[in-house]
Amino acid sequence: MTAVDDLVFQLAQYRNEGGVQGTICDQNLLIAALQILQSGSIPGSGLPVASQGRLTLVSGTPVMASAVAGITRVFFTPYNGNRILLWNGSNFAGQTFAEVSQLFSDVTKSPAASVANANYDYFGWLDPPAPGGTFRCTRGPAWTNILARSAGTAIARVQGIPVNSVDIVNGPKAGFGTYLGTANTNGTITCDFIIGGSGTSGGDSSGIRLWNAYNRVKVAIKNIDIGSTWTYATPLVYRVKDNSAANGIFFLIGLSEDAVEAINTGIGTANSGGALEIGIGLDAAAISADASAVRMPTAGFATNRADSLVATYNGYPGIGLHTLFPLETGQVGGTWVGNDGASIVLSTFFVKLMY
Repeated sequence: MTAVDDLVFQLAQYRNEGGVQGTICDQNLLIAALQILQSGSIPGSGLPVASQGRLTLVSGTPVMASAVAGITRVFFTPYNGNRILLWNGSNFAGQTFAEVSQLFSDVTKSPAASVANANYDYFGWLDPPAPGGTFRCTRGPAWTNILARSAGTAIARVQGIPVNSVDIVNGPKAGFGTYLGTANTNGTITCDFIIGGSGTSGGDSSGIRLWNAYNRVKVAIKNIDIGSTWTYATPLVYRVKDNSAANGIFFLIGLSEDAVEAINTGIGTANSGGALEIGIGLDAAAISADASAVRMPTAGFATNRADSLVATYNGYPGIGLHTLFPLETGQVGGTWVGNDGASIVLSTFFVKLMY
């Protein structure tokens, strides 16, 4: 049920049940809320609730449902409407827009061409910032590194809306660019959205390099290692599953507002009573310091017993490009199973987040 459907249902209930919930006040509030959700604007004001758009890597596709890789530009496309709030020097005003895009190589409406392995914020603005100006989506300067903005790329808030804090060369003056989201470039200065497939021996290198400031949706990313079996017998010393960094899942966060969830499933045989343990690491092959990361041992299992293990993570990694890693450790006699040969038993790592 969508938010609109839910409000319609509630409105019908309130009108039928009478009593306190059936008052005109309640009905009017519900009707107003329904109008906002349906139109994306506050009735009579012409102002959008927020930005009615999303950053995407596919033209005309605000919510991507399949993998794309090696994309050379970022699009800002309408989503449930085509209006956005932009600062005009004294207040925010509603502005309509059509899809716009910007190449990573652009230098005309960006400070400089993008470089490899860097984070960039994107801003919507009018060029010039006056009625009749052209709506643009401009890339700001690169962050200091993939985990931290610099003073020159800090996000400010005006009337609660995130904007650029300093002037952007070839872009909006300080405060005139509404923050739309962030993108990360890979080693070839392109962008990827890889949500995982049927699996690869050693892992899929799954992950997404895009994050939206508005209208975020949940995405489920998976990474399946279909290697047959492998062993690792170094007790209490964790490593990435199957000793392959490609088993990790990377993701980008522009503002720390949503939790990230992960599940690591491990399948092993504790031959000769050898114990097996799994966990989840944030940006390193070490159990996350976040208290919600869990490790589960199989110590004490009988000889040749096969079992599945589950470790979970639920936390706030912070801004930047992060990688969650499925981890493992074990004792002599323990064997991990990636694929049972019939693709029925698979060793899988899942990450869910808003983007």
